[in-house]
Amino acid sequence: MARAPGDLEIDENLAVQKREAQAESIGQGFLAAFLLAALLGLFGGGPFSQATAGADDSALRVEYARFSRMQASTDLKVYARPQVTQDGTTTVSFTQESLQDVQVVAISPAALDERGGSGLVRYRFRLVAGEPAVITFRVKVERAGLRQSRVQLDSGPAVEFQQWVYP
Repeated sequence: MARAPGDLEIDENLAVQKREAQAESIGQGFLAAFLLAALLGLFGGGPFSQATAGADDSALRVEYARFSRMQASTDLKVYARPQVTQDGTTTVSFTQESLQDVQVVAISPAALDERGGSGLVRYRFRLVAGEPAVITFRVKVERAGLRQSRVQLDSGPAVEFQQWVYP
C-alpha cells in the first residue's frame, strides 16, 4: 500500500514538543547570559573585572580585582598622594579583617616596616610628600566568598571596597 509523503506512523504529542522547545529556549538564554557575563569579566579578565575605590583626585584611591579566585595572586594598587610627615614616611593601613585569610605575597615598593595593633595592620613607606605614588600589594586570598576591605592613608582618608572570591 502506498503512503503519501508526511503520512508516517509516528506518535505525536504536541504538548511535550512545546515544553521541549521552551526548555531549549530557556537553556539557550542561560548559555548566552553565561557567555556574556564571562566576556564582561564576571570570571576575571574583562571590562567589569577591575574596580576602583576612591575618587581620581583624592589623596587615596585603590584599584582591585572585583572578582578573583581563591589561592590565585591578585594585585591591589594603592594610589596615594601622601601629606608631609616629620620623618618623611607615609603609612598605608588595612583593617585586620581586610587581611584575614589573606597572604601578602609581595609589596612594591618595599615597606620600611609592618606593624599591627588597634585593629589595623600598618605598612610604612618612604614616599615623596605631595607626589603621587603607586604601591602594589600582591595578595593571595585563602577563603572564598564576599570580602569587605578597608584601606587608610596615614590618619586621613580611607576607602572601602568589596571583592568576590571564587573557590
